[in-house]
Amino acid sequence: MTNAGWHNTPRECTRNVHNSRKVLIMSTPTLSNLAAVDATVGARILLALVAPQAALQRRIQPPWDLSSARNAYATAVGPVPDEDQPNLFVVFNDLLLNQDAAGKTQADAQACYVGFNIPVFQRETGQSGMFHFRILTGNRHAVPGRFLDAVLADVVHSQHATSNGTDTTLTESFTITDEHGGQVALHLEYQRGPLFRITADRPNFPIWAATDPAILRVYQDDALVDIIRNDAQNINHTSELAFRVTVPELRDLFDGTERLVAIIANPWYARRVFGPPRAAQPAG
Repeated sequence: MTNAGWHNTPRECTRNVHNSRKVLIMSTPTLSNLAAVDATVGARILLALVAPQAALQRRIQPPWDLSSARNAYATAVGPVPDEDQPNLFVVFNDLLLNQDAAGKTQADAQACYVGFNIPVFQRETGQSGMFHFRILTGNRHAVPGRFLDAVLADVVHSQHATSNGTDTTLTESFTITDEHGGQVALHLEYQRGPLFRITADRPNFPIWAATDPAILRVYQDDALVDIIRNDAQNINHTSELAFRVTVPELRDLFDGTERLVAIIANPWYARRVFGPPRAAQPAG
């Protein structure tokens, strides 16, 4: 398909139809001595890719190393052969509510953004999870964010759902433009598949800031999951798909050799977030 007509929506986050939302969940080692820091509700689309390892390696430092995604997204993605193990996750998020530990709505309570995550493990401790290394957000209150890597961008988001009996077709687009004119853009049309729900019974998905691994957030998710595409299982519910990245700092990750291997939609997710009790990360 072509990219024509992508930019005809107002330059703000818009929601046309909300008969569906998209959610996701993961699993990793249980971490102790955590305190609740905030909670979020939203919808998202996750792209799982196989990206150049050298470019990923530049974004982490010892004693951390690149890891298989099995521990992080195995439940949602399902069995994947080694050659198709994703090592980069691009998450398009439509954040609807963000509250602090006391239930107070925060300044970044609503935001459309895209985030980038790398599966990692720590050689010395054996811990595994994700390194978070960039967010492009349309909410100025979400900068620099809890991982200290968020930058302001122009975000256009549109969503539309058409239902006929038990069949639902969804169309969703994100166009995110950074200050230099680089873009992260997604246009997706797909048939909703069978949904399932994953509910974590404890905080089990750690995310570290790539800029400072001392910053840790551990997620506990309750989510709906729609597997839109999974090449390893020959699942593909898309009828239109266009994805491009022209942001200068990301060119080494998207050099034409990257491969998209899975797409997961979370029509709805509710997340509790935990962290070390000594540190409340800055809002964003």
